[in-house]
Amino acid sequence: MKHTGWIVTAALLLSGCVTPSTGEPVLTKRAFHRIARTCGVTPTEFKMARSGLPYVRFRYRDAAQESETHAAPSVECVGARLKPYRYEYYGPDADPPKPDA
Repeated sequence: MKHTGWIVTAALLLSGCVTPSTGEPVLTKRAFHRIARTCGVTPTEFKMARSGLPYVRFRYRDAAQESETHAAPSVECVGARLKPYRYEYYGPDADPPKPDA
């Protein structure tokens, strides 16, 4: 009977129904809002993907800054703050319009 449990577990893992934990916590809505507040961005979307992992979007105020070599500071901040978490996808909303010069 012990072998049956191992067989069922192996079958679920192979079929993709169960994903082994990587040790990283799943991004929560609370952490999503904390990251947005810390990095000075606007949280615009938090939903769960079919994988069971979060899909999140932010609006970056400084994303319209043009730079060939560096990401905007808020983009770097969000990326660094998301590293400890598991999530399906994160991305920016459309860039805010550039101010007229």
